Amino acid sequence: GFSSAIQGVETSRQQTTATFLAEQRMEQVRAASLGNSLVACMGFVNITTACFPAQAYAAIPSAPGYRSTVTITDYVVNGNIARKRVDVEVFYRPIVAWGALTAERSVRLSTLIANHT
Repeated sequence: GFSSAIQGVETSRQQTTATFLAEQRMEQVRAASLGNSLVACMGFVNITTACFPAQAYAAIPSAPGYRSTVTITDYVVNGNIARKRVDVEVFYRPIVAWGALTAERSVRLSTLIANHT
């Protein structure tokens, strides 16, 4: 029973960390969307998936056991980009009593960002 309890705590810790990392990456996208549109990857119109490249395992500071992706999809209305859907997904390999599983788990956050002009 003790090992099951420890595994449950570790699973919760990993999922909480993945959620925190996803929220942090989402805030980076939101901040960029409010920036000066004369600067690359800043301002609503300029933010794209290319501005937020995938982060591999060991690439996220203080979180080597996680990786992330960002997908930004434009929604065009009357020829103009009116909204952007932002999907942030953070992946991790769950730790179990006998070691790390090879199958990944993930946490995904999605939001819509609207053009303020």
